[in-house]
Amino acid sequence: MATWNDHRARVILAVVLAASPACFVFGFLRPRALAGTYTPSYDFYAYFYPNVLHTIRSLQEGFGLFWNPYQNCGQPFFAYSLTGLLYPPNLVFFVLDREAAVMASMVLNLTLGGLGVWLLLRELKLGVAAAFAGAIAFEVSGTALMLGGWSPMHIGPYVWMPWAMFCLERILREPSHRHGIALAATLAVQLLPGFPIISLFTVQLVGLRVLWALAAREVERPTRLVVPLALGLLGAALLVAVQYVPSMQVAMESVRSAGLDSVEILHSVAWLDRPGLATAALAAAALFGRRHRRVVWFYLALGSIFAILSLGDRTPLFEIYTSLPLGDLFVRRPGRFLWVTSFALSVLVAVAVDEFSPSEGSELPRRRTLLVAAMVGGAIAMSAIPVLGPVPLEWIGAALALALAAFAASRLPGHALAPWVMVAVLAASGLYVHRAPYLNLRAGSFYNIDQPTFSFLGDRITPQARVLINTAPGDVPLVKKSASIFRVPAIGDYEPQTSRRFAEYTVRMNHGRPMLSLNDLLYYPTLRAAYARPLANLAAARYFVAANPEMRKSFGPGFKEIHNSDEVTVYENLKAMPRAMFVPALRVLPRAQLLEQLSEVRHRPGRVALVEQAPASGFLGTPGIGGGSVEFAEDRGERVVLKVTAKKPGFVTLTDQYFPGWVVKVNGKPAEILRANYAFRAVEVPAGESEVVFEYELTIIYLGGAISLFTLGSLCWLWRRESQLASQVIKLGNSGPS
Repeated sequence: MATWNDHRARVILAVVLAASPACFVFGFLRPRALAGTYTPSYDFYAYFYPNVLHTIRSLQEGFGLFWNPYQNCGQPFFAYSLTGLLYPPNLVFFVLDREAAVMASMVLNLTLGGLGVWLLLRELKLGVAAAFAGAIAFEVSGTALMLGGWSPMHIGPYVWMPWAMFCLERILREPSHRHGIALAATLAVQLLPGFPIISLFTVQLVGLRVLWALAAREVERPTRLVVPLALGLLGAALLVAVQYVPSMQVAMESVRSAGLDSVEILHSVAWLDRPGLATAALAAAALFGRRHRRVVWFYLALGSIFAILSLGDRTPLFEIYTSLPLGDLFVRRPGRFLWVTSFALSVLVAVAVDEFSPSEGSELPRRRTLLVAAMVGGAIAMSAIPVLGPVPLEWIGAALALALAAFAASRLPGHALAPWVMVAVLAASGLYVHRAPYLNLRAGSFYNIDQPTFSFLGDRITPQARVLINTAPGDVPLVKKSASIFRVPAIGDYEPQTSRRFAEYTVRMNHGRPMLSLNDLLYYPTLRAAYARPLANLAAARYFVAANPEMRKSFGPGFKEIHNSDEVTVYENLKAMPRAMFVPALRVLPRAQLLEQLSEVRHRPGRVALVEQAPASGFLGTPGIGGGSVEFAEDRGERVVLKVTAKKPGFVTLTDQYFPGWVVKVNGKPAEILRANYAFRAVEVPAGESEVVFEYELTIIYLGGAISLFTLGSLCWLWRRESQLASQVIKLGNSGPS
């Protein structure tokens, strides 16, 4: 009988697990990307890939990797966890063109997910065919394919969920440091793409599985689980400290630092993740099996709990969940709970296939044979449902490829053909049902349509000015991150982790009213008719880019059209203030009054800057007209140098975001950075000529890196030490009395 440790078996394993993702990518995504059909994945084109381009350009230019000067009046970059810079599969985006990279990324991630399910199911003592069935059911589920079409930062963490459960099963079977370290490595890699809700789900799965094992008395000595589990959970957090120590600083400042209210949760059920009929039927059939009762009941309970949670506030269970620690922090769109249900269904599918497979030395019972035939017939009949339309030509080739892969696997000795037929049917039916997720890709030069406009701006703009891109979510290719793509400093951004201060400033500017919920920032980022123009002027919004000429009507007087193309129009705001300027005086006001005062047309930001507390020196300046000038000597992301000439002592205001990590020196001496004008900076300067140097310190990133390196070294030492101890035990056993 062939074993799954030899070379041929590994090749077959790779071929079968990569077949379904490849069919999805080349049979659906690529043809429809070329045709330009379906909704383009906004998060990929408006967030993920612009960040990739910014990273590449920042490495080439030597600045901008840690502080992005082009978005939101300057903001952190590396510290934003969603960038996914350290996730290993994302390296393909730095060596391949966009289309090749995204296809390679999807095939790689989906295959990794299938392999994780396969290992988990083999660890649960399921047969080879059953493990393949579960793996493919996972790969072609609505969840996996939808996340794959969404973006790498969403599919990336999801594919490591089964790997974590595989490592946990090993801990439950044999508690050891090495298995705990394996869990730590898995959870650490899962955190790197930066979509933390899936990591939170995974930790919850780990906790529920441990509780289930203890209740079922699967572990003889429960205390032996403490160290491996602690290694797994704490080790993961420490391994990724280089990313998450600075990210925690961002999180504390972020608009997402508090729990979500009912409006922000967006109670909706996402049925886009529906399972195929063959998958659902086989998962239900697992209830009639006898071999793996504990596995069935755990994953049935798990899938049911998360399916109920997906209904949101319609059930009391959701209220209980949101009352738990972090429960109300990541529950935006409760339909996402179905992602866990989808994973549970893939395990149940595998159990069903295992139940319908003949055990060694026996034949498949007649009753189960009939059930298998019914499953296959139902899946085939599903393809004829008129509402789904005819089978596309590319899927005929996909079905043949899957059948060939199943046939190759069935040639292994000792396995019946029927389970492999189910594997092929699962793959074909799942791919067919999910051949049209609402998120898709585009081919060709996606962003270049707006390049002439931004080239015009790049030639015209100075360090004292910024751009305001007036575009709504879904308007592609003109996206907020066009500023990073074309290296033009802008006020706004599509960034869910925007600092709360700047989010409140932006919403007040766009809407002319206070921010009521997170939705105001993410879903309504365009200027309204009642927008607060003084806030746009203060933020140095010299140029307004509008995708729709009708938006010009809401701008008001004082704008000059300076550029027009078929897609966008550029207007110059003649009332914009300079980004850096000398201000003779400060005025102290409570935080609650600042935005209202700054929005007043009567306020003169060139004469007085508003602060919440007086500087340590107690100096508030002397009211009056200017009396100074400011020029940029250097403007390179993490370092800004200003040359100031002042007739009297006063202050320099810089409308770059006030954020922890920035330090300033005035004429070579450390000085105090004041939070001025609600979200920006001010620094006291003497009379005469001064040099003001702002620098973004990387101390917190170095600290995180040191923690990660120390943890990695410690875990490697512990792994090797346990391996040496195990070798000594074996030697002692072999040298003992026969």
